Amino acid sequence: MKKVQFHNSKNEKITLNERALTPNDIPKAILLQDSIMSRINPAVFQPSFDWEILDSVENDYCCGLFDGDELVAFCVTVFNRQTNRNYCYLTEEPENYYKYFSFDSIQVKSEYRGFGIQRYFLNETQRIAKEQGAGAILATVAPDNTYSLNTFEKSGYKIYKNKEIAAYNSIRYLMIKEI
Repeated sequence: MKKVQFHNSKNEKITLNERALTPNDIPKAILLQDSIMSRINPAVFQPSFDWEILDSVENDYCCGLFDGDELVAFCVTVFNRQTNRNYCYLTEEPENYYKYFSFDSIQVKSEYRGFGIQRYFLNETQRIAKEQGAGAILATVAPDNTYSLNTFEKSGYKIYKNKEIAAYNSIRYLMIKEI
């Protein structure tokens, strides 16, 4: 377990413990997700299914941040492997799946927002994607999800070929960051 310190614009600091999620953490992830989703328009953010989290726990990068024993944030990322969960199938070159990592979701408990946790997960995934030999990271973001859209853009993501896609019963931008 690694300790990570975060701070917000008021210079308040928190220290969280980071570690890979295990199958035993999935109920905590679902509870956190359910609490977040109860306050979010489903057109803005689509929750992950428990089987998707388990798939990434077993095959990809699925990381959690804990305050003591409480899971307060997690990230589900799909490695550059051939699966329909890799957003490469939304590009013009799905056969080049090995080039792409994909963000499935980043979820942060409301009391922990504003500390740069989403950006932290973006940076960690970029580091791992480079190590794995990926050439880019893909994500889908709802146009109305201004917080996430701004964070992704500030982290160097662009809308892929100005492309809007129909996904999760709404419109999303396909975002890409070359690495």
